Amino acid sequence: MSSPVASARTEIHCHLLPGIDDGARDLDDSVEMAAVAAADGTGTILATPHVRSDFVTDVSILPELVEELRGTLARARLEVEVHCSGELGHELVGRLGQLELETIASGPPGRRWLLVEAPFDGLGDEFAAATGELRARGFGVVIAHPERSPGVLDGHCEALGREIRRGSLLQVNQWSLTGGHGAEAESAGLALLRQGRVAVLASDSHPGWRRPTLSVGAAAARAAGLDAGSAALLVTDRPARLVHEGMSAPVASAARAGAGAASCRAAASGAAGSYYRRPPASASVPFPSGESGTSVPSPKGGSSTCPPVPDAAIGSSPRPESPSSGSGWKR
Repeated sequence: MSSPVASARTEIHCHLLPGIDDGARDLDDSVEMAAVAAADGTGTILATPHVRSDFVTDVSILPELVEELRGTLARARLEVEVHCSGELGHELVGRLGQLELETIASGPPGRRWLLVEAPFDGLGDEFAAATGELRARGFGVVIAHPERSPGVLDGHCEALGREIRRGSLLQVNQWSLTGGHGAEAESAGLALLRQGRVAVLASDSHPGWRRPTLSVGAAAARAAGLDAGSAALLVTDRPARLVHEGMSAPVASAARAGAGAASCRAAASGAAGSYYRRPPASASVPFPSGESGTSVPSPKGGSSTCPPVPDAAIGSSPRPESPSSGSGWKR
């Protein structure tokens, strides 16, 4: 079942809220970013401030900020839906209570999911423990910009493959595909896209060159070898279904859940108390290869090829894992 707004573009990663992280500095920035997105055909934006120790740790402030921004955009006559969300740093998972996680989760009840930031120092054991705990607590996981995590394709994509097998979905930044985040991120992003591992594209928009123009992502996907329809789905139907229909969280084993929770609590034990801090003044599916028109030949050689993607539950009904199919997501 498609979302009623699937024909418009849907942005699931955008630093739109003013003055709380390295995104919009003030309401003027927020309005400008929303106007650019609307002009590009985006109808829905998830506001995803950094929820991590150096920016937002008190998520209770976010719903009110989103309401204020909605009012500002309405007065500016900008027809963009803004939803409260967050880009969660894995180090905070063990410190946030269930209601706090619900505040920044997306999707309908029973099918909630969280956008979790891929660390810039690699997908290590602490990251795996954090995502395992989130699944044990009932949330699906969408990994933000995995292509920007160093060595993500190393060792037959071992760390990322583990996440995929456990049900995580991948959100690649459109600007990685154009070289904006450097050659390594571009190469990794394009490889994941051509292998059919990317669930959605997003802009990860901040003021400046990372504009919330999802048309750029669709064009980059076409240039990488996807047909026009499949490229468009990465920024329309797929993210819209995530927002409106959600995602089923895989059931974690009791042993894995307990180990994950303990590890996350240990990692968080040395962190500072909850607070929110403003930054210093100086300071975007096709369902991979199982759905008509989405298959793109994988790179040859195999050294950087991720393992087969399990059937991920995105949409109105659960899709059980089918490891033997090897065909990725199916509608």
